[in-house]
Amino acid sequence: MDYGVWAGTGMAAHAARKIRLGIEDGAPIAHPVLTEMHTARDGSFAFIGRLDATHDWIVSEHRSETDVALLPGTGHVELMLATLQHSGFTHAGLRNVALLEPLIVPDTTPVTVKVTLTAADAKGTRSVRIDSDQGHGRAWHTHSEAEISPDAAKRAVDIIDVETIERRCGIDGIDVLAGPRRHLHLGAHWNSVLDASLGDAEIVGHLMLGDAFTSDADAWVAHPALLDVATAFGVYLGASNHERVLYVPVGYDAITSFAPLPAGVVVHAVRQTSSTDQILRVDLTLADAAGRIALRVRGLSLRPMRDPGNFAIMPPNEDHAGSRAMAPLLELAEELGIREAEGALLVERLLATGKPRLIASSVDLDSLRDPDPDVDAAVGDAAPKAATMVEALTTMWRELLGITEIDADDDFFDLGGHSLIAIRLMTRIHRELGVRFQLATLFEAPTINKLAELVRTERPEIDATLALAASTGAPATAAPVSNGNSPKRAGHSSSLVPIRPAGTKEPFFLVHGAGGNVLYLWSMVRALPEGRPVYGFQAHGVDGQDQPDQTIEAMAERYVAALRSFKPGPYLLGGYSGGGIIALEMVRQLQALGEQVRTVVLFDSIPAQFGFPTNGRQARYVAKNLVTAGPKPVLPYLDELARRTFRKFVPSPAAREAARHEQAKEMGYTDVSEFGFVDLEDYFATVVQRYVMPRYDTDAVLMKADEVWPIHPHDYYWKRYVTGRIDVVTVPGNHNTMFATDNAMVLAEKLVGILDAYDGPVIS
Repeated sequence: MDYGVWAGTGMAAHAARKIRLGIEDGAPIAHPVLTEMHTARDGSFAFIGRLDATHDWIVSEHRSETDVALLPGTGHVELMLATLQHSGFTHAGLRNVALLEPLIVPDTTPVTVKVTLTAADAKGTRSVRIDSDQGHGRAWHTHSEAEISPDAAKRAVDIIDVETIERRCGIDGIDVLAGPRRHLHLGAHWNSVLDASLGDAEIVGHLMLGDAFTSDADAWVAHPALLDVATAFGVYLGASNHERVLYVPVGYDAITSFAPLPAGVVVHAVRQTSSTDQILRVDLTLADAAGRIALRVRGLSLRPMRDPGNFAIMPPNEDHAGSRAMAPLLELAEELGIREAEGALLVERLLATGKPRLIASSVDLDSLRDPDPDVDAAVGDAAPKAATMVEALTTMWRELLGITEIDADDDFFDLGGHSLIAIRLMTRIHRELGVRFQLATLFEAPTINKLAELVRTERPEIDATLALAASTGAPATAAPVSNGNSPKRAGHSSSLVPIRPAGTKEPFFLVHGAGGNVLYLWSMVRALPEGRPVYGFQAHGVDGQDQPDQTIEAMAERYVAALRSFKPGPYLLGGYSGGGIIALEMVRQLQALGEQVRTVVLFDSIPAQFGFPTNGRQARYVAKNLVTAGPKPVLPYLDELARRTFRKFVPSPAAREAARHEQAKEMGYTDVSEFGFVDLEDYFATVVQRYVMPRYDTDAVLMKADEVWPIHPHDYYWKRYVTGRIDVVTVPGNHNTMFATDNAMVLAEKLVGILDAYDGPVIS
């Protein structure tokens, strides 16, 4: 079942929701919640977004004691301030902010939100209002409102004297979240308190987002979790500390944002003298480490609730007579059609029946009904012991590939072999024949005859041992097992793997990804036309016999030495994922030695300090790329995003994770350790963080996976580091599957054009 970009979305329900709510298509904007902006002729603005309790942390990590997800009061503040910023009112603030009703987000359905910035009235006053459809998609319901203070942030930013305040607050070790956590379930984004000290009607402390969330700070104007924890500082100044009392924000006199909140802030809360037992009034100041004020709150009003269990209760369904009318056919589709949430449940129920009602296969259905009995017999029946080297290897190939007719000169990859089968084959050769090869050996010896020659080189007596084992039952591994320290194969370093050495064109040298092995290259290399030699750099230590290199510089130095001993420059280099960083360091070292590099091909590589962006940054980059590149280049990403959304429900999370894990194993990315080899991904992640990236004086080509690239800047940040020309090419797949067999042909076709363009004289 393939719904394309509409996967997980009920088209009729979606259209009906937009008509009833009066939503038209708007201009995309970059914000974690708000996604599009509408500008009216009267000067008003409307911003539309969506909150989903299954993955939007702003609501999924903020729940009542009855586990109801709801937008924190500071979330209302953020949406209002973001609306001002995106509308061009950069110096405006908020006044007379009223939080009217909780904005509850059911776990079963997303909630559409609208933030309206009105046109100026006769007195020149504008207001801002937050509405939601409460998840039913039939009419708007107002939750909060405020007036706009046009020039509130125009004056110079004040600086607070943090040291003086801290000297006044001498009671340390205050747990400001103890009270709120009695009645609210707060997630990891709220774990930001470093310290808090209490004084006379004031409290001061420091907040810092966790390491996993620091890059998320700049996606917000007033980070809702930081501001909510700052609110907890004010709550601590309340008169009531009864365990059944929850202080709930009901309004603000004024809010002024001078700059986006950084990941680390100083919080100063002061209790106003006008506070009573019925209402707590607090002033908040949030500043950076130098004391520069980023956000100021005046007159935060908090009301003590003595029955917190009733705080977040979904309102009853209302009569939505005022909602817009729809065409009869669309109304019927909305009433009787399969809705967004129902579609996933329906498929899940079909799969749960255990009956063969759905079959998805690239194999002819008749073949599925009548499997080849010869293959079953070959795989299932116990075979007699092999008496020769060729017989032993042929038995392994038959059992691993599921093929009965195999010739000793058949190519492993032509028979359907892939990285995971290669790992299993190397493991069986080690276990049954007593020889341990590197994972890339099949590139050198892709046939049974060639592989047998390599085994005989390591164990000249192997045929006699096998013949004896066949007649007496003695194990073939009776001879000492090779420890992997046999002499290096003639003509190349152990790091330099000849994937396809034949050809008359300039060789292409490609550095491994974070895992360290080069097995993932097999499908791409075999899709390349004849004539281009390809070599891979395999990480030192990936075979489990040696200690891996401890720095990026050391890895590059090893590969540069192997490269220069193999041939003089100039060179064509490439690197996949983290290997792109190593390849660029190789360029720097080669140039220091007087060598020349024509270009570097970066296969979905990103500078180390950026990595995978947060949800907020992803949304911002997708919106920006939609505007600059148009919808067509972004469609593969949107299609995959929709599929991922659908797969949240079908199949189960456990089955989905197992399928993803198996796919990664098949490509040779993970779990090589379970077969006696080493996966260096975690080790590499630690090493690369210590590497300080310089500027690289070279040309580069960035090959981006089309299901991933829109969540990053167009150049993947490389213009900051590469001084030469950067060409950008997109290829099918995601970060893992861009080398898969289905995508290899397109990848190879585009790579041919790149490498051919850099053949010939050195480009200066």
